[in-house]
Amino acid sequence: MLKNKKGVSEAVMTVIMIVLILVAIGVIWLVVQGVLSRGSSTADYSTKCLGIAIVPTALDPTAKTVSIEREATSVSTPVDGIEVTLGDTNTNPKVVREGDIVASTKVPVPNAPINSIQATVRAYFNDTKTGEAHYCNIAVYPQ
Repeated sequence: MLKNKKGVSEAVMTVIMIVLILVAIGVIWLVVQGVLSRGSSTADYSTKCLGIAIVPTALDPTAKTVSIEREATSVSTPVDGIEVTLGDTNTNPKVVREGDIVASTKVPVPNAPINSIQATVRAYFNDTKTGEAHYCNIAVYPQ
């Protein structure tokens, strides 16, 4: 009775198991590698942001300008630009100023409402590969 039954030989079964294990290892490696590379780029920008101190120091709603000061201790880390908003950050237009801020400067916000009583500023770095902006913490005036 046992002579008529057909099955997979032990050698073929071993080869199939080895191939399945290698495929599983390859898939797991690709997933882990992708997660690690994304996490390290986010950590790089977070580290850069630690040394940045760009603060709004005055707001002139009539002239629609925000005075910004960069503390001397943070000048060694250049930023790719800043984003300035007068009033509510969710509804009001933002002004993006590209380039580094080295000292004190005034940033015009032409489309801002004239009754603005608050200004927010945040520096950003552009990702060298994707061009995507990575923003630092928001500084608010008045504090």
